[in-house]
Amino acid sequence: MVVRDGVFSVLLGSVDSLPARIFDGSVKFLGVQVESDPEMRPLRPIVNCGYAFRSQAADTADYAKTGPGVSDDDWMISEDDVYRLAGSVGIGQTPQDSCKLFVQSDSMVGDYAVYARGGMGVKAVATAWEGTGMFAEGGHIGVSGQGYIGVFGHGFFGGFFEGKTYFDGNVGIGETDPEHELDVEGYVQAHGYYTGDITFQKEGQGLWRMFEDEGGLYLENLKTGKVYKFLLQEVEKE
Repeated sequence: MVVRDGVFSVLLGSVDSLPARIFDGSVKFLGVQVESDPEMRPLRPIVNCGYAFRSQAADTADYAKTGPGVSDDDWMISEDDVYRLAGSVGIGQTPQDSCKLFVQSDSMVGDYAVYARGGMGVKAVATAWEGTGMFAEGGHIGVSGQGYIGVFGHGFFGGFFEGKTYFDGNVGIGETDPEHELDVEGYVQAHGYYTGDITFQKEGQGLWRMFEDEGGLYLENLKTGKVYKFLLQEVEKE
């Protein structure tokens, strides 16, 4: 330290460190003593500089609570991941229906609560014999599928429908490019059914048509146009 005409400059704590507990909010004074002389009077109070007022809340600053790498009792932060191990999360509303993640959209119609975009949009997994991978309930449409494949079901039951089911367009079973409203590649077993005319075809070409009227049951050759009538004989049931 250099002293010129009794004037010197020194940074407190640069020679002997000052414990942080010294500045506890009470007024502290600076005393000066030269060699063996008595401590000079009056003592000088140590006051705050302008920006030091903010340091009073540095240990509880908002950023200190939510900054990178900081965790609280609920949320954990690990590099780029933020997660919680217990409880539920609500977005737009407090969690409902015992859901781990509950999202409430602002609009009841035409607004997506959750929008997933990627190679695989949403993946829902349930145990093999219990639970439901994805359950959709709506006043108009539970699940709407659009794209090359609207809805794809893979598993022990690829798809299971209970109640009335409606399909707009052709349906193929074992056939990826159905040409008719119902196009089945393979055998069909029906235990009871109602039908109208039945057309038999092979390799996309119609061969026979079976139909009926009040007069009986008929078979029409679609190539020749000839119609044949079945001769039915009544038999007694055992």
